[in-house]
Amino acid sequence: MNSSSNAIMAKVRSMYGHSFQEKDYLMLLHKKNESEVASFLQNSDLFHDCLMGINVKAIHRGQLEVLIRTEIFHRINKLIRYMEGSGKHLVHNLISNTEIELIMMKIRALSSGNLVLREDLITHIPLYVSQYSSFDFMGLSNVSNFEELLTLLKKTAYVSVLKLYGSKPIEELDFVTLEHRLHEKMDEETMSYIRQFGSEDTQKKMNEILRIGIELENIRVIYRLKKYFQVNPEQIRPLLMKQTAYIPWTKLMEWVDQLTADQILEKLHQTRYKKYIGMTHFQYIEHFTKRIQYELNRHFMYQESNPNILMFAYIHLSEIEIQNLIDIIEAVHYGISQEKTKALLIY
Repeated sequence: MNSSSNAIMAKVRSMYGHSFQEKDYLMLLHKKNESEVASFLQNSDLFHDCLMGINVKAIHRGQLEVLIRTEIFHRINKLIRYMEGSGKHLVHNLISNTEIELIMMKIRALSSGNLVLREDLITHIPLYVSQYSSFDFMGLSNVSNFEELLTLLKKTAYVSVLKLYGSKPIEELDFVTLEHRLHEKMDEETMSYIRQFGSEDTQKKMNEILRIGIELENIRVIYRLKKYFQVNPEQIRPLLMKQTAYIPWTKLMEWVDQLTADQILEKLHQTRYKKYIGMTHFQYIEHFTKRIQYELNRHFMYQESNPNILMFAYIHLSEIEIQNLIDIIEAVHYGISQEKTKALLIY
């Protein structure tokens, strides 16, 4: 193991060691409004960068949530300098969720005839992110039709997906399927990047982390569509990604065809996820699947010695931490009880 590997491992573990603990979340839950939450975070070492220079007394919920979400970029930036070669390709995957969100926001704006893209997320994304992004974020503001969007994205992996929808009037697009296809494309890109990593063991573990996330997302989609919308199997299948981790594709299709939502949860107890399922009381499906991801990524943080795997796991854990804060901000805003909110936090 070289000095660069040792450096990034030390940095990742140090940063993870400073993650919010139960005491921090409990202090936040006692705050009376968004300003008090913002003040607490601004004075913390962990979230100081994303709230630097902000007037916490004048901040509103939406602005605070946007700023908190940009923290992921600050963390990536602190780690990227330690990475070499193919490891840097992973950075684009880590920001691809933001790219897809911005693309979909623009498409929805074009469809509704409202050409004004929500500027809050774009303007608060740090400038250095542009060196890792696949297109000009600010350029989205100047796009006035679908053809211009294709031109802006012509050098990205997204364009091959979007071209498939170019013949339809934009107001007739199936946004759910389109967004699904964009995420599917980026997962394929990431898997191709993973093949560039050194050892077969490293590639296997990186693939495992990625495939677990895809598989749990499939479970979330299946459960929600069956539980709340009574969608038939023929409509569910096109919304699933075919990469699997612990549940064979044929088995998953049997669940889609034959089982209810609650029966699917029972079946998970017969998979490799069973040891993580017992760690959490079922609240709702998103919490359930995120809890499993959290436990699996914590396992990698403590047991792995590969720096790229550690970075991948740490970023996923950071995303969960940031979602915890957004849940707290919304709970404070809407007056949701501390006890109920605490039950939804993952740490």
